[in-house]
Amino acid sequence: MVSAALFPELSVLIYHWSNNEDYAVLVQLFWDHLTSVILETLSPTEESCQSRPICAEWLLNTHLELCLCLQNPKHKRSRQGLKVKFISPENNSEDESPETESSSETTLSMSNDFHTDKYLQTLVEVLSVAYMTKTEQYSDPIFLVYLEKLIRTFESKELFFSLLKVIVAEDIQTESNETLVQLYDATLQNWLQDEKVCSESVVRITFALLKFLTADGKNYILEGLCKV
Repeated sequence: MVSAALFPELSVLIYHWSNNEDYAVLVQLFWDHLTSVILETLSPTEESCQSRPICAEWLLNTHLELCLCLQNPKHKRSRQGLKVKFISPENNSEDESPETESSSETTLSMSNDFHTDKYLQTLVEVLSVAYMTKTEQYSDPIFLVYLEKLIRTFESKELFFSLLKVIVAEDIQTESNETLVQLYDATLQNWLQDEKVCSESVVRITFALLKFLTADGKNYILEGLCKV
């Protein structure tokens, strides 16, 4: 992974590339390789783990920081004030005007770029699915914490459907709000009953899901929560 200190510069570069058709091929390559590189960090080889073990929380926080920078890249620039010299007619001495320095920060939002939004949404979905799978595999609450952070930041119906498609064996023919209730039945409810992973993060994910359900779906889940 690239150092997190470079994420702002990287995100600004991708922002400008995305707004220039001449760089379309490079943009596509960037997103394709970024997804594969991130997935590799979640599945390190035995050799890499022995040579340089990586803290899971640090790694997941790095993923989140990268996604946040790509969502809202910031371009910082500073202007050095010019020194202006004045010659005093009385003593023929030179007086320097005080040096002024101003800086401006411009937030470049990618929300108006359809293609970038699509790529970023896909990356977030891939990460969320990976975190959910790791939570199921290891019962490690740290993956759940960052799954909740991703969902809270990039909340959308499409994101929940990407999670649902992992646990539902048959293909989802109709992506209706009623279908999302299955995500609670198959996963969230089990997490709430599992002492190893039950936490506020599960509750927050569940309430985030409620926003995309019908009235009947909401009532069904709320009744279930009262029984936990």
